[in-house]
Amino acid sequence: MGLGVNTLLTRNFYVVPAGGSVQVNVTTWTQGSRPTRAWTTLASSGSINVTYRVGDLVSGDQYTVRRGSSRLATLRADSKGYLSFTSSADATSAVTYSLSRK
Repeated sequence: MGLGVNTLLTRNFYVVPAGGSVQVNVTTWTQGSRPTRAWTTLASSGSINVTYRVGDLVSGDQYTVRRGSSRLATLRADSKGYLSFTSSADATSAVTYSLSRK
């Protein structure tokens, strides 16, 4: 964390790589009636399948998941406000994911 005053924000966001490791950087996390999420993922090597579980969503609402500018899926948040999906991350460049309420 370094020296001085630091702030650590926790999120209902879980990332599980199938092998190896990934670096994840959350870039957007808004709350409210139209929550949005965005993050980048960079694999330690090669191409790694990664499962994401994203929370703090409106239960029962549909969300569009994007990988870069392409729509990856449209998913419905479960009764606890979570949704899950799996995608591959590369080691050559960071992959940007975003999630927005439909």
